Amino acid sequence: MHYNLRWTAGFVALVFPFIFACDDDGPGSEPDSGKIQTEQTVPVGEHSIGSPGGTITVDAPGSPVEGLEIEVPAGAYPSARTFKIAYAPITSHEFGELFQPVSPLIEISNGGGLADQMMRLRVPVEQINGGQLMGFYYDRKTGLLEGIPIVATGEGYIDLAVRHFSWVVVTEIQKELLIGGGAFDTGFNPSRNGWSFTNYGTFPEARGICAGMSIAAAHYFKNFSSTVDLYSYFDNNQELWFRTEDIWEDDSKGLQFATAIHRVYGSFWQGNNTSILGMINAPEEERFWNIIFNLLILNQPQLLYVQDSRSDTSHCIAAFAYTIDEQMAKIRVYDPNYPGSEGTIEFDMVQKKFKPYTTAANAVALEQGSVFHCDIIAYQAFSAVMSTDEMDFLWKKVQNNTIGEGLFPSYKIYAQPKDPEYTKVELKPIGKNGYVNSIPFDVFDFVVEGLDASFSLTAEGMSYLPGFGLERIRPMTTMEMNLPDTLFGYYLKGIPPGAKDPSWIGFHWFRIRKQQIWIEPADTIVAVQAEVPFIARNNGSAPKHARYSWDFGDGHDATSSDTIITYKFPKEGEYTVTLKVTDLDRNVEVAEAQTTIAVTRWPKIAITIRGMDAQPPSTMKASDGSDIPAIAWANKWVATAPAIRWNEQQFETEFTYNLYPGTYTCRISGNVSADFKKVEYVSAIYSGTAFDGDWLYYAAVVLRDFPLEVYIPGEITGKILTGPDAQSKVAQLSWKQVYNAQVDPKEITLQSVDWSSPQTELSIFFYNE
Repeated sequence: MHYNLRWTAGFVALVFPFIFACDDDGPGSEPDSGKIQTEQTVPVGEHSIGSPGGTITVDAPGSPVEGLEIEVPAGAYPSARTFKIAYAPITSHEFGELFQPVSPLIEISNGGGLADQMMRLRVPVEQINGGQLMGFYYDRKTGLLEGIPIVATGEGYIDLAVRHFSWVVVTEIQKELLIGGGAFDTGFNPSRNGWSFTNYGTFPEARGICAGMSIAAAHYFKNFSSTVDLYSYFDNNQELWFRTEDIWEDDSKGLQFATAIHRVYGSFWQGNNTSILGMINAPEEERFWNIIFNLLILNQPQLLYVQDSRSDTSHCIAAFAYTIDEQMAKIRVYDPNYPGSEGTIEFDMVQKKFKPYTTAANAVALEQGSVFHCDIIAYQAFSAVMSTDEMDFLWKKVQNNTIGEGLFPSYKIYAQPKDPEYTKVELKPIGKNGYVNSIPFDVFDFVVEGLDASFSLTAEGMSYLPGFGLERIRPMTTMEMNLPDTLFGYYLKGIPPGAKDPSWIGFHWFRIRKQQIWIEPADTIVAVQAEVPFIARNNGSAPKHARYSWDFGDGHDATSSDTIITYKFPKEGEYTVTLKVTDLDRNVEVAEAQTTIAVTRWPKIAITIRGMDAQPPSTMKASDGSDIPAIAWANKWVATAPAIRWNEQQFETEFTYNLYPGTYTCRISGNVSADFKKVEYVSAIYSGTAFDGDWLYYAAVVLRDFPLEVYIPGEITGKILTGPDAQSKVAQLSWKQVYNAQVDPKEITLQSVDWSSPQTELSIFFYNE
């Protein structure tokens, strides 16, 4: 479909909630940095394009945007979008003499968000000096530029590959000036600003996480280069009192973070090869200058796509510096297959061609000699890969230790004693608080539960001896504690479905202490005024006549001759409970043990039903056949939402907030058991409205007897159930969206949930922040 765009009143576009905004609301709506000064903005028209797609052409004779085109492929947006176009003539700017605008500052807005397909934007230009054309996004608020990939240039126009819209400007660059400059370096150093681990891939992304590693490295250099040394920042998650630079496997949060970013990147790329081909197949010289000029003007590493044209294998790397003369240009790159070192891409300035760049799909392929020679090299815009909001969302998940949830398989690790007189003990990682697992035996095997046996699990161990350092144990064998308090590392690998090599699933450091006396429960989380039973356990060493003295850490204590005592903590906080055992026959204290109890009222909650991760199909279907990725009710993800209100075991929260273009209200109420081991009942209702009531949203759920487990002491408690286990907890579930548009009004409801699938997940999590 093709539209000529004139100034008309278009009908309202309907969009889904929770989109990530990528464009401005226009001049005057936000502070203006003033980096580009303009005359008054001139609107030239608006038009709506539905989900079948189409092309808009600006018909504004005499204006500098006459002939501007926006080509929207089918499926780029799930529903109609109204495109508004305006321009403002540029009077001055602060980007130096190399930045020479040949277009006005063009504003294109359509409600925000990233499209599901790459689109083509044709900008009419009048070249001044016959130089190379280049397109940029411009953020009026921050004054920042971002390059836009070139599709093609022609007489009087440039075609750009875009996935979102905002302010756009086209500049002309003089190649001779760049060649005369000789070299440029952003200051990125792979041995400091790259990752410490290699691109071996992980269990969810066994083919490699090159995009996740490259995007994250560039992101951190741009935002935190002065404070964050990425190469060491995630080293053993900073949980140990010493560095483990030679053990990349224990950088678990970093591996999970890079995997999550790669998943976002890959889910878009895999489903949109056709719409992406434009920027990959742009003329080589234009792709080259796209890279060079962005490095120079933006002074930041840039994301590159590389591919061998003789295969479908591709790879992502980051360019950070270049040298150039009239014969040859060399672009220095960070390649995740080569941690701590830099590579080089060469461009023949005479032949105007890239020389093949040698790499591999991942580090395993590289070690096996399965390399490829990339002759397709193209620049990618970071904002086309993922939005800032998406990156911030993932980084928050790193900070609250939930980055691996729903992405990596969940499991538990136990110490299985060799002595049959004892039972296995679930182990908890050391974490930031130096958690100590107390067990009554000193010879044991690590046992993993909760993972599919078809994953062909393998494990490696680490054992630390003071003064001698770490010993890597391959393969994992029976562990023996040489000291009363020992540090062990556990590295778990598995073969994902369809793969042939084992991939990283997780790594955990455990502090394990052998004790004659220990307390159950070990570190846990309870609610205020909940009855907590404490049990003094022993391995047969308790005296016949004993006195058990309990200090609950809150100013209260108790003494008993029994091994079991209960207590209610009256206030929130984290308390160290201490037990001292006295032999009354000898009047001698014979043992002491401690445990930590976090007492909270849990201010945040998130209830989620998930049918898919990033890639369709979902196990939840709407009545129109579309996928429903997830349904959520939460005050956790809304900054303005109030905390949960508690009345003993009953809780509730209700809040309303605005998220363009709609207003949303959520109410959650329920009660937990006295021991905080179960949500006995919870009701959650979400409703939203937008476009003066033309769009309505409603989602409700009632759950019963949902079990809770401690995930991170003092921070997170909850559980994920899948398949039939999840279905048994659902008493009521409904979801619908109503479109009251003048064109094609409709109501879409929840049609089905495949509860037989392990992909269907139901979770409740309480958070302490």
